Amino acid sequence: MRGAHAKVRGPFHWRVGVVPVWIPVAFAAAVGAFLVLGKGSGSTVKVTVAAAGPRQIITTVGGLGQADAGLNVSVTLPFDASVLSILVQPGQQVTKGQPLFDIDPTAFRTSLAELTIRQQTDTASLGVDQASLAQLQAGGSPEAIAAVRAKINADTARLALDQQLISLARNPSPSVIAPVDGTIGAVSAQVNRVALANHPVLDILDLSSVRVTAKLPVADEGVVNVGDAAQIDFGDVPGLSLHGALISKSPVIINGGLDFQVVAQAANTPDHRAHPGMSAFVGVAVTSTANVAINKLGVLNKTDVPTAFVVKNGVAVQRKLVLGVTDGQYYEVLSGISNGEQVVIVGGYALADGTKVRVTGTRS
Repeated sequence: MRGAHAKVRGPFHWRVGVVPVWIPVAFAAAVGAFLVLGKGSGSTVKVTVAAAGPRQIITTVGGLGQADAGLNVSVTLPFDASVLSILVQPGQQVTKGQPLFDIDPTAFRTSLAELTIRQQTDTASLGVDQASLAQLQAGGSPEAIAAVRAKINADTARLALDQQLISLARNPSPSVIAPVDGTIGAVSAQVNRVALANHPVLDILDLSSVRVTAKLPVADEGVVNVGDAAQIDFGDVPGLSLHGALISKSPVIINGGLDFQVVAQAANTPDHRAHPGMSAFVGVAVTSTANVAINKLGVLNKTDVPTAFVVKNGVAVQRKLVLGVTDGQYYEVLSGISNGEQVVIVGGYALADGTKVRVTGTRS
């Protein structure tokens, strides 16, 4: 033979670069024997366990919606009136008492009765909200109290406008002034056109708070309630997350019976980073009590047929599971495991049904 690589020097030597067939066969046999020994033969596998037991599990339900100003005061007139001039524009900051627009004052003279009725209606609404606040102050959540206070602020702003219009009806003047501080939103009226009764002339927005109307899956309708704490996340603005509460829940099922509607409200950032029109996700934390719960580390095959191993008399026993809710750390177990059973949370992937085990650690 020619060349050093072709030289045979003994019965157990072979040419460099050529692997005899018996080498991979022997290696595969050794690996197979190791796996068999580790899964149910006479060997003992060390495991860590945690006891199954009842636990409160907090999950988040929610849905997408669109943001609006926390307080939106629509400046309307209870009668038709000709608009002589508009003194503000969208986005402009205004203060309470600042002139907004001028109208033909002759329209006021015949409208005192309508204005008085509207004032009475708004006064009654304020009374209802004040009564709700009194009840919440005896034990309601801070978020629910803040939501009702926001409604009271809206009632107060409407009453201020009512009183102003009544004063104008008694002493006609062309200017309508801002009932609250805020930012001008939409301006619907046009100069030298008639503003129709009970149609917004313009909106004043209070951006110190934000409300989001969102659709939630109808399956969650029974677990969320007005006053529940809510987190509002704005995906288009990284890091922008507001904490508030649900202020309303509509009993009407929408979207073909798939969804229902809620409104959440929260304080805005000091620089008003959240603004009307932004998309947002409203999440509500829901606490449920799982009669049986296990650590997530004990659940195998989560995406297929969930299973777990429990230790019985030094032997691993495999169980098929039916899982419920999870908080990412623990799973509710609807069937397959009972309270008090020791569930393998470390070492489970080395086990088969019937493998001998030795418990070397326990966790909660």
